[in-house]
Amino acid sequence: MAYSDSSSSSELPTSQLITKANTLLATGQASKALELYELVLERDPDDYLTLYKKATTQMSLGQNHHASQSLQKDLKSAQKHLKNARSNIKAKNYSKCVEEASAAIKISPQSPALRQLRSDCHFMQGHIQEASGDLTHVTHLSPNSPIAALRLSFLSYFFLAQPLEQSMKPIKKCLHSDPESKACKKAFRQLKALEKELAKVRNFSNSNGHRSAIKLLIPKGNEAEGLIEKTRVIIKEAQLADLKAGMDEPLISAEVEEVEKLSRLLTSLYSFGCKATRNQSARPYMLETKNDIWGVISKAETLMANENWEQAVNLLKEAYSKNEDEEEISSRLRKAQKGLKISQQKDYYKGLGRAQKRRQAHSQKGLSQSYPSGPSWGVLILPLLAFSFAYSKSVFFGKGKRAAPKPKRPPLNKTLFK
Repeated sequence: MAYSDSSSSSELPTSQLITKANTLLATGQASKALELYELVLERDPDDYLTLYKKATTQMSLGQNHHASQSLQKDLKSAQKHLKNARSNIKAKNYSKCVEEASAAIKISPQSPALRQLRSDCHFMQGHIQEASGDLTHVTHLSPNSPIAALRLSFLSYFFLAQPLEQSMKPIKKCLHSDPESKACKKAFRQLKALEKELAKVRNFSNSNGHRSAIKLLIPKGNEAEGLIEKTRVIIKEAQLADLKAGMDEPLISAEVEEVEKLSRLLTSLYSFGCKATRNQSARPYMLETKNDIWGVISKAETLMANENWEQAVNLLKEAYSKNEDEEEISSRLRKAQKGLKISQQKDYYKGLGRAQKRRQAHSQKGLSQSYPSGPSWGVLILPLLAFSFAYSKSVFFGKGKRAAPKPKRPPLNKTLFK
């Protein structure tokens, strides 16, 4: 190397080497920067970002042939990672898919296809926030793509439960660039209608108008109608292409299983249903949503109804530790603790009663062993009592009873008559 400071630079950590090279490049010392980039690549030949910087530096120095070789190597690496990412998403190895897609994005950060692929990998894992972040990049890289705008809007509203105004921004941009877009117009009307009903449910629920809320969620107890079913249908349809609206790709990959469980909006609707009626159809779904207050309450009330007090107490204690200010949980926790205490007292007295019966049985067994088998004491004593009673009756009340002695009169004083 011609760079005089190369010996001291070789002792620096890789991160400091890259920083130093970038500083040299920014100050116009391209040759010295190139030497440091080469030093970094000696340590890590797969550092694709440094390889790209090396190629651009070579081009600035007029070394076009060498720059072309470096870029070709970069391109082959990106293609390799892209291929691996696609293989992993098919094999349902989503974390590896994210890793490979991220490596490809480092080489080609302006590729919307790579961003979309990594977004899909994140979504498959249930990492909705990360998936939304990649989709935001896709909309910036492809501002005129209606499907990119709709995907971001759909994730924001249905899966992140963002406010309508924020979720509508990508759709409004789509309509601004293409006012006649069938897909964007349909999505706009759909979200507006859902939000109108959802606002009513929120208002009824917050004001304890549970009967009115449940009429909107599940009218007349018919689960095939109402806001919950409408939302479920929209989410399922998002996994299909809508050719009539000009959408030849689904908004959500059909490979995503149980996509409804990832929807925060649908979870909130089931939560309203549980709060309003403890609705049985909502309970199995809400058991999956462990962090939802009304899902926990619904399960706890089922346990209390079956007198599984200890399990209910444990469940509510765990929920209370996360939501100490939630009166709905604390009141039910007190109820469950009281039920557990009463249950334990009943069990204690039952055990005490059984112990007393065992002692009585043991005593009777001891008495029976003390006296030989034969006529019982009652059989022997009854004739004696009968005889004694008959004798007493004959003596005091019978015909042969003795006459009571008459009281003696004092002798007559005859001198009184003289």
